[in-house]
Amino acid sequence: MQKEVQKLPKSEYELTVTVPAETLAKQRRHILENLAAQVEISGFRKGKAPLEMVESKIGRDRISREILESVLPHSLIEALKEEKLMPITDPAVSILQFELGKDLVYKAKVTVMPEVKLEDYQNIRVKKKEVKEVGEKEIEEAVMSLFERWKVAQETEKGQSKVADSEKVLYTPGGEKISLEKKAPDDEFAKKLGAKDLGDLKDKVKKELEIQEKYQVEKEFENEVVGKALKSIEVEVPEALIEAELNRLLLNFSQYLAQYGLKLQDYLSKEGKTVEQLRAQWRDQAEANVKIELMLRKVSEREGIEVTEAEVSENLPLGDQQGEKTPEEKEREKNYVYHALRQGKALSRLKEIAQK
Repeated sequence: MQKEVQKLPKSEYELTVTVPAETLAKQRRHILENLAAQVEISGFRKGKAPLEMVESKIGRDRISREILESVLPHSLIEALKEEKLMPITDPAVSILQFELGKDLVYKAKVTVMPEVKLEDYQNIRVKKKEVKEVGEKEIEEAVMSLFERWKVAQETEKGQSKVADSEKVLYTPGGEKISLEKKAPDDEFAKKLGAKDLGDLKDKVKKELEIQEKYQVEKEFENEVVGKALKSIEVEVPEALIEAELNRLLLNFSQYLAQYGLKLQDYLSKEGKTVEQLRAQWRDQAEANVKIELMLRKVSEREGIEVTEAEVSENLPLGDQQGEKTPEEKEREKNYVYHALRQGKALSRLKEIAQK
């Protein structure tokens, strides 16, 4: 077997592989001998008929197809191993020559995991903002917002159809204006929301606001750390990975719409867009997401981050524990959990470095 390898942009390689005619002839004979034992030819016992008669009975097209299906994958795997290339997508193969008595010549284009250079991530420094204390004003505003929405819901249940936000009024289906009663939140309202009284409701609201504030501060810190780390990365993002990320974003968006009883096609029709336009709109975000994934993978390697079997098991969905999934589904799920945990640990490590 001979091969030529050409490196293309964005982590793609094109291999031109030549399989000698002698190899094809040996494989042809092997296939015919196996098929001879299955074919009945008048005047001969199974497996004893001349191979030319077997080929005539079965058909040359089938024999050629079976030769190609056995020789091509084997030779391509061997070529990839020799070049130490590990494809992340199925090869795109085009046959250049395949005739009886001649060499098989084909081209195969593959995409491999890109080389990632990450130099100065150890020098990243980011100061995290202080978590602001939640004041009485924020609590009162949040409670009042809950109260206003609760009043609208109560009135709507009584038959009114819509609210004019600017005037804080309701309208009947006939267009009559109905003023909302100006009433302050009280214990009765608090109990409707599951609190013991108004004071208890304010305590719950305060805790929720504190959680939101901590989350917002942490998210801003995380985004700044990741943004600085991305400036240290050098990588050619393969088109295949961008396309895969776009598929993921599209699936997630479809599932999000489904929660509200909407279909993607209905959304697209309303917005006057096509799936292709939506993918084009999201392309920059998809490429950024892939870069973050590759950057965190590189940090994991450089920092020697690992995930134990116990950690994976603890984070598996309950269905897997109950044996409700096939072995293949369980393995995919384990790989997904392992990857997610490893990426999460890499991000945590980056944030630790940034605060030194």
